[in-house]
Amino acid sequence: MNDEALYPIISSENTLPFYIHGTGWCNYQYHVIRNEGYPVPQINYCISGNGKLIVGNKTYSITKGMSFYLPANLKHEYFTTSDHWALHWITFDGKELSSLLTHLKMLEALVLTHDPSSKLDTLWSQIFHAIKKDAQYGSYRASAYLYEYLLEYHYELLASNEKNSHKEDKLSPIIEYINLNYMNELSLTDLAKISNVSPQYLCKQFQETFNMRPFEYITKKRLQVAKGLLLSGQYNVSETATLIGYHDCSYFCKLFRKYENMSPSMLIPSSLKALI
Repeated sequence: MNDEALYPIISSENTLPFYIHGTGWCNYQYHVIRNEGYPVPQINYCISGNGKLIVGNKTYSITKGMSFYLPANLKHEYFTTSDHWALHWITFDGKELSSLLTHLKMLEALVLTHDPSSKLDTLWSQIFHAIKKDAQYGSYRASAYLYEYLLEYHYELLASNEKNSHKEDKLSPIIEYINLNYMNELSLTDLAKISNVSPQYLCKQFQETFNMRPFEYITKKRLQVAKGLLLSGQYNVSETATLIGYHDCSYFCKLFRKYENMSPSMLIPSSLKALI
């Protein structure tokens, strides 16, 4: 089968948060040397064969079921080391891409080994065929698949990151304690004692694992419970605030609007608002 590359004509798609810059596949990857990198990020997924990736002073062997992610403008080189090296690839861009990649911690080159149950191959196929079969609107459909693809890539990155898993394991007793006691007054010192660490180190662990400080996690846990209570229609806003640990209803409403972009009363079923 012949190699194939698709580069959709970009018009209004460049106003989308994320869109496909190009996609394709090759049965025998030619030798690529880019001293200035590529202008947009890319992900290459190995279907079969063997190859090498060189980024900085590191060399990686890339075999079937592995992928490599390269940020924009990063010097790199890759080439075949067997009789063939089949890859499928995507390059992408978008107005909100920088923010998404920051959130997904995809700011540096990555090499991943994927589980056989990985969804990436299927998602790439959806991206490829959306663009190939529909020149007019396929890029929009592919944009949706791209978002799902990047989220899946991030999920698989976390799953393969043992260091991150160990951090979550260390925080498990604290998370369990918060889940049982979120409605009570909780202090950073008391939480730190559960894992026998300093309050400063606990904050660092939360920041690295959940990208937030402990009290923000507690706040979000309380609001999660609050949404369920309000939607049940059994409690008004003031009662809900008290049940989750806020004795100042105004402060609860302020927090709710900050994190949920709505008033808590909007979640109470309209048919019940007059009764509670």
